[in-house]
Amino acid sequence: MDPERPSGSRSEQEWTDGPEALFEALGTDGCRRTLYVLLDRREVEVEELADVLAGWRVAGTEDVVGPDERREALLSLRHAHLPALAERGLLRYDRETGTVRRLPFADAAQSLLRRAAEYEAAHGVDPAIDEDDSRLPGNDGR
Repeated sequence: MDPERPSGSRSEQEWTDGPEALFEALGTDGCRRTLYVLLDRREVEVEELADVLAGWRVAGTEDVVGPDERREALLSLRHAHLPALAERGLLRYDRETGTVRRLPFADAAQSLLRRAAEYEAAHGVDPAIDEDDSRLPGNDGR
């Protein structure tokens, strides 16, 4: 596999797909929050991203992120969220290096993502990662 073009990824040209791919991604908490992180950071390591998502999962509770929560977030990222987002042309995930890189978003997509993040923050929506990842391609819910 070519690390510059992992399966399911697109080139670095600006994302110009129709709204369906973005709306599908926004419908899943883990995908949506991955895109939130990538709005302000063009590239992140999958391990760091797992830490952020696991932290969101326990935010607002007295729980702390332990190895089980982190492992669960990492598995969801590697096997569901990152492949789905790469397939939709929103990011590049290099499995060999563990690097997640945002592909250039169209202005309208960036604006929508920022508004979705603001909405969640303003309305106190529970930041837990969606437990039902079965809606994502290639995930049988196990």
